[in-house]
Amino acid sequence: TGGKAALVAGLTAALLGLVATITAVSDKRQKVIRIARGELGPADPDKYWSVVQPALMGNPSGISWCGGFALWALREAHFRR
Repeated sequence: TGGKAALVAGLTAALLGLVATITAVSDKRQKVIRIARGELGPADPDKYWSVVQPALMGNPSGISWCGGFALWALREAHFRR
């Protein structure tokens, strides 16, 4: 029937939209991983802090820089809040 066909078409469109969204998120995650891998080796934490929280350059509070690195990688991959 027409109602059944419309339901199937609507569900198919919704599923395709969901797949596209998942693919886009997966692509962004892969981009973050590529960016992070590009930073393997010795690094200057101030490189990351200068972009995401300049007040923490030079590590005045003695905190780990891994959070700054993670935020930097997300920003480099153009993730938005």
